Amino acid sequence: MNSQGLPVPTQSYSWLSLLGALALRETLLETAGLPAEIKWPNDVLVRGKKIAGILAQMGPMGDGSVPAVILGTGLNVTLSEDELPVPTATSLVLEGATTTDRTVLLRNYLSRFAALYRSFCNADGDPTAGLAGGSSLHKRVEAVMVTLGREVKAHLPGDHELVGHASRLDEYGSLLVVDHGGREHVVTAGDVVHLRATESGYA
Repeated sequence: MNSQGLPVPTQSYSWLSLLGALALRETLLETAGLPAEIKWPNDVLVRGKKIAGILAQMGPMGDGSVPAVILGTGLNVTLSEDELPVPTATSLVLEGATTTDRTVLLRNYLSRFAALYRSFCNADGDPTAGLAGGSSLHKRVEAVMVTLGREVKAHLPGDHELVGHASRLDEYGSLLVVDHGGREHVVTAGDVVHLRATESGYA
């Protein structure tokens, strides 16, 4: 709800997972001293390895009111190297975080998320509007998104793949990828892999 008590447009809901990732990224930087970055669409990385994931799911309300969005956040806190699910993952303890206190981390994350969310709602869910204390959500996410400017392979629904240059985010938080022929594609969902130069097809 915005400051007038009105719901934000449903098309703005696509930004909530990115808003959560931004809140967690800022929490890890300020509370744990880690140089966290965002990987599209919903991962948080530290030094190129996944330390957290954000998932958002929208469900209809039984009384026909505004749909609810459930945001889930998973953060690897004290996992050892042997406990990691994949070699490309990491944890706070492995990265030398200044704190692994879950209470402190959760309190600061929720406080950061609440401030960003309240400001986003007061801007009527406009990702290009300036948020309290800084630039727009769109600009703040793009500034810390390591996917942008990289060659990527997007695994799309229907077993399709797209290889190209990740250029920017559109107004809905979708990833814009320019293929080798210069055609721009809008990627709204799917897993994205960051490619090395020798894997991109340009080398």
